[in-house]
Amino acid sequence: VTLWFWGLPQEVIEGVGSGPSHPGLLIILAFLISVFTGITFRIPHHDLVFAGIGGALSRIMLIILTAFTSNPLVYTGLAALIVSFYAEFLAVRRKDPSTYFIYPSVLPMIPGGAFYYSCIGLYTGNMQMFMVNCREWALTLVGMSIGFVFSSIIAHYARKFRSVDVTEDFRVF
Repeated sequence: VTLWFWGLPQEVIEGVGSGPSHPGLLIILAFLISVFTGITFRIPHHDLVFAGIGGALSRIMLIILTAFTSNPLVYTGLAALIVSFYAEFLAVRRKDPSTYFIYPSVLPMIPGGAFYYSCIGLYTGNMQMFMVNCREWALTLVGMSIGFVFSSIIAHYARKFRSVDVTEDFRVF
């Protein structure tokens, strides 16, 4: 309510964030967020650590991949692909649904800050802030979607190929 009457702080209007930026802290926070999200989703206690590792893995992948490219579509798509492979691998090994590991692992990739700043830019009439941040969160979400779709396709065919009896298919007579 006070923001509505008194206006927004100058730091918010300019788009200056003051969140954590140390990579180690970001990885620890991603792990904790994923564990607590797993608790919220009622993931069994023996799988919570793996859900947290998935969140930390997604943050590590984002940190590494952003060093090579600044395109959110590329680095988020690759990070989503890797994290989804991790979730599919754990689902097969632990005989659990892959959603136990995918949902908590996705949270560090969600572009909440970019969405927030695009809304602030729209609210304040700063169209440059709106367009830059809107482009970032849209490309991030599309990249995540593409990564998950490719991972699902590859996992589907890997399971299908694994279940086929090779000796039956290549019999000559």
